[in-house]
Amino acid sequence: MPDPLCSVVELEVKGAPIVYQTPTISSPSDIFVRPIDVAIDGNTNEVEIRYTLDGTEPTLESPLARGSVRIAETAVVKARAFHRGKPVSGTAERKITKVGLSMAKSIDAGAPMPGLVSVRYDGDWRSLPNFNALRAISFTTIPNFHWSEGDVEFFGRRFRGWITVPDGDVYVFRWHPTTARASRSTTR
Repeated sequence: MPDPLCSVVELEVKGAPIVYQTPTISSPSDIFVRPIDVAIDGNTNEVEIRYTLDGTEPTLESPLARGSVRIAETAVVKARAFHRGKPVSGTAERKITKVGLSMAKSIDAGAPMPGLVSVRYDGDWRSLPNFNALRAISFTTIPNFHWSEGDVEFFGRRFRGWITVPDGDVYVFRWHPTTARASRSTTR
C-alpha cells in the first residue's frame, strides 16, 4: 500500500513518449490589411494538426495544417492535435481580423527637423500620468528610440516629432527596452 503522504509512481515506457500539447497559432498581428500568413504548430511530428477558419471545432475532416495558412478574410482560427484518428489535445483559438485602410490626417509639416524630441519626467506612478501637468526634467533631440538611462528608476519619457510611415499596411510600433529596469515602459 502506498504511503498517503509521499507516494511515488514509477513508469517504464518503451520507446519515446508522445506528449500531447495544444497547438500554437502565431501571426505577426491580430489585424491585417493584406493577406497574412498564420503559423500553426503542433510541437511534435507524432500528431496531425487539423484546423478550421470559421470558429468551428476541428475534426478529422478538417484541413491538415502544414506550417502556415494564408488568411485573406477575417477568421477565427482553431487548431487541434489528432493521433491515430482521435483528438488528443485542447483546441487553440485565435481571431485574425481584416481591417480597411483609413486615410491619415494630412498636415503641412513644413520642413520637419530630423529626430524626435524626448522629454523626461521623474516620478513613481501607478498609472499613466497627465504629462502636461508635470514639470519636465530634460529635453533632448534623439535620432531614434535608443538611449541609456543607466541605473535611474521611476521616470517617464514623452516623444514628439515626425516619422514617415509608408501607406497601405498595418504597422505596430513597440519600444523594446534594453534593460530590465525599463521594462515597464512601452510605447505603441
